[in-house]
Amino acid sequence: MALSDLLMSQRRWGRARCRRVLLSLGLPENKQIGSLTDRQRRALAATLRERGESRPRVEHRFTRDEALVAV
Repeated sequence: MALSDLLMSQRRWGRARCRRVLLSLGLPENKQIGSLTDRQRRALAATLRERGESRPRVEHRFTRDEALVAV
């Protein structure tokens, strides 16, 4: 499987975000996952981890009834 296919299969990951991350790591979009070196794999994992931590966590999801209540 190509790296771009894997990344774009994730929620909120489109072609632009995928390209931006892979370009920053110097990895081609069509590189196969199994052909990554250990160093490339670690760099990709670290980059994805950083991006995931910078996103604010949602603590509470409103139920439908709560969302419809006027404030």
